[in-house]
Amino acid sequence: MTPETEKQLRKAWLKQRFGSWEYHEELLRLHEDYLTSLKRHWSDPALQKRHPGDYRGMISPVFFNLDRVSKPGTIPRASWKAGKETGWTTTISYNFNRGMDYAGVNEYQELSDAERQRLNELVAQMLHIQENIRITVEDAWDGDDILDIDLTGPIDWPPNWKDELPTEVIATAQGSVPKPRPNVPAGHPCPEAGWWFTPAQAGSRRWFRHDEIMPALGGDYGQTFWQWSPDQSAPRL
Repeated sequence: MTPETEKQLRKAWLKQRFGSWEYHEELLRLHEDYLTSLKRHWSDPALQKRHPGDYRGMISPVFFNLDRVSKPGTIPRASWKAGKETGWTTTISYNFNRGMDYAGVNEYQELSDAERQRLNELVAQMLHIQENIRITVEDAWDGDDILDIDLTGPIDWPPNWKDELPTEVIATAQGSVPKPRPNVPAGHPCPEAGWWFTPAQAGSRRWFRHDEIMPALGGDYGQTFWQWSPDQSAPRL
């Protein structure tokens, strides 16, 4: 594999990762940790008494807005589609500082240096993730920017990352012609990671992991069969 081919495959894997349900859930888990830590800190009655104005500000708008963010595990994987109107963005802008964070000096009153550093690191991680999601959804990565960890933040590359890419993506990068794929009936494991759809339901295109059980959708169409989508790109606006 040439260096250029590997670069194209890495870019494809990152877009696949940034547009995934799992990546969105990682953002929600970080946010829940952040919010829980702030609430625990401000649950001290003595702290509330020493800083009554700041505490009122924490109740609203800070906690009021942060509580609007979806909790981890509450968005079904089956219905997930990356986009500006999905996940926590149904109520809160993709712009992190307009919804997911109101961090400032008031929030951090009397925190220890270690805890303040930990929360700042959580905010930095969330900023990277939400930007990676936004730019991927908007198909706005410029050149090789997606490979720049100064922009994306550190990337945890699995040892078998290439195996997570659809065969069609690999074939395209290598300049070869992919083989056709058979339709898969509901209840069977997904034979290959990628985007699939079913004529049984409009707008059914979704990402399946390898060996994930493909669901039946019911309705009047009859048995559900999943077909390999000719479009293997991340969703666009």
